[in-house]
Amino acid sequence: MMNNNIQQQLQNSGGSVERTETYLGGFKNCKRMKVQKIKNVAENRKNNFTKTTKMDLYVETDGQTVDEFFFISVIIKDLNVSRSKYERVTPYDKYSSCSDKDVEAQLCICNDLNERDANRTALNTPRAEYVMKSILYSNLQHNVTSINVDGDACLYVIEQFNESGIVYDSFNDCNTSLTLRLLFRQVNINISTANTVEINLSPGDIKFLAAGVSNKKWSCSVNVDVKV
Repeated sequence: MMNNNIQQQLQNSGGSVERTETYLGGFKNCKRMKVQKIKNVAENRKNNFTKTTKMDLYVETDGQTVDEFFFISVIIKDLNVSRSKYERVTPYDKYSSCSDKDVEAQLCICNDLNERDANRTALNTPRAEYVMKSILYSNLQHNVTSINVDGDACLYVIEQFNESGIVYDSFNDCNTSLTLRLLFRQVNINISTANTVEINLSPGDIKFLAAGVSNKKWSCSVNVDVKV
């Protein structure tokens, strides 16, 4: 959710740049965030169909001594997320000098110089292995599906899961922009998006697609149609 907002704010402002100049995954100075842990989860059920889940979400901050975390509130209605919001709890003034001008300040954790150099190097083909390392969590099972676009298996859909839920991400390693039409089919699991959704991916983009959580035995699958 928050990573997608960073990308969207860059694109809306005209801040996106050519693939050879951008950082890994379509991000610039404000890095792509990766969840480290979730704490203080609380649930308030309004009725059998609507509930609000609140939590503290901590993100990875390599080389820093202070954990960065957000307060997240999600309203789930009829097994789908109807509204969500976030608020940065830890101070972020220290990133004001290095953040992207058009990205909301509370979303920014800046890449340090070493990370920027590594991200630029990662743009040299092949990129897929480097990207998978940045996306995958060691404590989750995963499936990676490659999809052919104009004869090149350059689009990746990544599923990561355990008994409590699943996360879907995508990576566009193609040289063209793509639109994905996703159709989710789920049983006994709350999904963070509508059952049918369209996602736009620029070349090099890493984008969050959906997440699902459950305390029951669940199943979830997704069909992907690609428009070039």
